[in-house]
Amino acid sequence: MEGKLKIIPAEINIVSEEIEFLQKQFTEAQTRLMATPSTDIYFKDFSPIVFQKTTTDADGKFLILYPLDKKLTIFAKTERLVGDKKETYFWLVNAPAGVEKAQLFLSNNNLVTVDPDGFFKIKPKSELQESVP
Repeated sequence: MEGKLKIIPAEINIVSEEIEFLQKQFTEAQTRLMATPSTDIYFKDFSPIVFQKTTTDADGKFLILYPLDKKLTIFAKTERLVGDKKETYFWLVNAPAGVEKAQLFLSNNNLVTVDPDGFFKIKPKSELQESVP
């Protein structure tokens, strides 16, 4: 049997147990994901007090001016089509404070789903839907 793999029944049992364990973990992860609210649920009725509104240029750059002595939060939203599916992205980040000029980079690292400034206390979908009148 040179060059052929020989599997004995004990090894098959170990592999089967590992596959069952991984399938169970995958099922649990899917269940948690389905119970996690999307950002659309949080922002469905979100209407912040707008201090200033702007649109990005073709390179994604924008300029806003605001008083240095105020604590403000920047809310940004964008949408894009991928095939026939619309993807929506949200950012909610603290505005740089105490500086005359700053560059703010909106990326995957500071999307609302990442929540770098700790704005959201993530609740399961069921709790969110129960609290909606």
